[in-house]
Amino acid sequence: MNALLVKDEAQRNLAAEPDDALNSAADPILDDLAGLAAQICETPLALVCLVGKEDLQVKAACGIVTTTLAAGSTPCAMAVLGDAVYEISDTRLEPEFEPEGVLLEGQSYCFYAAAPLTTSAGENIGTLAVFDAHPRHLTEAQSSALTTLSRQVMARLEGNERIRQMKRTELTLRESEAQYRQLVESSLGIVFTHDLEGQLLSLNAHGASMFGRSVEEMAGLPLEKFVPTKRRAAIRDYLETIVADGEAQGLLHLVHTDGEIRVTAYRNRLIAVPGRAPYVLGFGVDITEQVRAERKLRTLTRQSNSILESVGDGIFCIDLAGRVTVANAAAVQMLGYSQEEMLGRVMHPLIHHTRADGTAYPEEESPIRKSLLSFGTTRVRDEIFWRKDGTCFPVEYVARPLVDSTVSESEETRALGVVVAFTDTTERRALERMKDEFISTVSHELRTPLTSLRGALGLLQGGALEARPEKSQHMLEIAIHNTDRLVRLVNDILDLERISSGKSELHLANIRAGELLRNAVNSYRMLTPGLSSRILFAAVDVSIWADPERILQVLHNLLSNAVKFSTPDGEIHLKVQSLDDQEVLFQVIDNGCGIPADKLERIFDRFQQADASDSRALGGAGLGLTICSRIINQHGGHIWATSVPGKGTTVHFTLPTRPRTNLR
Repeated sequence: MNALLVKDEAQRNLAAEPDDALNSAADPILDDLAGLAAQICETPLALVCLVGKEDLQVKAACGIVTTTLAAGSTPCAMAVLGDAVYEISDTRLEPEFEPEGVLLEGQSYCFYAAAPLTTSAGENIGTLAVFDAHPRHLTEAQSSALTTLSRQVMARLEGNERIRQMKRTELTLRESEAQYRQLVESSLGIVFTHDLEGQLLSLNAHGASMFGRSVEEMAGLPLEKFVPTKRRAAIRDYLETIVADGEAQGLLHLVHTDGEIRVTAYRNRLIAVPGRAPYVLGFGVDITEQVRAERKLRTLTRQSNSILESVGDGIFCIDLAGRVTVANAAAVQMLGYSQEEMLGRVMHPLIHHTRADGTAYPEEESPIRKSLLSFGTTRVRDEIFWRKDGTCFPVEYVARPLVDSTVSESEETRALGVVVAFTDTTERRALERMKDEFISTVSHELRTPLTSLRGALGLLQGGALEARPEKSQHMLEIAIHNTDRLVRLVNDILDLERISSGKSELHLANIRAGELLRNAVNSYRMLTPGLSSRILFAAVDVSIWADPERILQVLHNLLSNAVKFSTPDGEIHLKVQSLDDQEVLFQVIDNGCGIPADKLERIFDRFQQADASDSRALGGAGLGLTICSRIINQHGGHIWATSVPGKGTTVHFTLPTRPRTNLR
């Protein structure tokens, strides 16, 4: 500590707490000064007294051995109040000491003279006093000498106090140093110092062990030596920052002896001490495991978000107040909102406010809300959600509470919210309806010819027609016709299944469109000898890349439909024209009753006809156009229909003129 500071502290202690000086050990030098005062003043007794709170402490003496005097036993209380030598020639004349004067150890003293002991701060704390048994006065020289000796006594007392203060300060410093060292060594992080060039001056043992090293292996070396090469530029930036700002904090990457990079979070401060070069005091904590955990958490979060965004089901989460906290892309798309419009809003009045029958749906009756109470998974299959545009759609959803995983085993389970995964079941319900219609149609299509077939065979078996051979022949024709109808239905179903499953391979070749039309018309006429409609065809000289057998099947189906729905003796036209060097357009045109506009898109679906009564009146299961559509799509072409009700229908389809890479 600075000597001037110690001196000032000693002076303040003597002035403010004289008891410390009173209780200090005896000093032979003070005894010598007291003896010198007695010798100069020619007195048998001299005392160095310090005024205490209740008594006088004799710090040095010549002529007596006592160390404590009563406060009023001497005139010291008066002498300490002045600035000069205080003298009483005969104390017996003073009221406080009459008639015997000052009594000390049984001896009476008449003469008393004392110089105050004044600190450097100007405070009087005691006296240097001389006593004589006879009345007398000090000479001027003796008075001056007594004053000089009082200053020497005071200097000695202050010197002793400074020494005691320095010892106390040294002890305090040692204790502080021991505590600091213990604190540093017991720290669970790294505590270190380095100079402004980044050279390590000191560090604790635990800090060195964090990187597989000892203090001796690290002290005296630059920080850069322990930093990965690609991060050493950051050390230079750090040194510039701490010199400019006086402090710095951040992450420090240091290499362990096993090659692993350890991440340390630090907070360092520049220390400037007068008379010493500035240095940096740093504190760091190893957060490598935390960084790894955060990195894994970020990875898992990204994976979860990717999964959440890639699933086709809508997923959203709500908190205990019912507000949306998460909504994936599928949920946003199906409900017609943006994420910004959904997040933070109460979900029930947004999408779940009304039942399918139009009645209000109270939130407390919602299975989503009830799942919070049961802490179980709730599955619902027959509800609706409402879109932003006011339309609704059927949904199937699963609601499961989000449980707080931080709750200990002794605490009750606590829900944080609910996660809901829902599916739009519109298409599935449509498929179920199609399946039901398929089963119903197939059952009907099978039952009708089977009934006729069974009736005809029953009549023949029973012998009811033995006498009527022409009737028997007619029954056989009915049986054959219905058998053919069954065969066509089964073949159509099998063809459709093979094409849909990809089991029907195409045998592609370069064929002439005109020749294909001619073959289709001729073969169809051979299959229908009683045909009354006229089939006309015209084709440009173009080639197509197709499977001739499959395209003939398409043309047969389209001709069959055209003949079926055309007027008797009507005309059916087949046309082919080139669209460009890559596509050819085919058209099959009839003059039948036409198809309503709202049903044009559906005639290529399974078991679909413009009028359900057509299947009964004209025959057919409604699979022909579906098969045509699948075959044309398999070739990479397109098929569609146009119609004018009452005037006829045209079926258009395109085929490629050269191989395409996307053909199967």
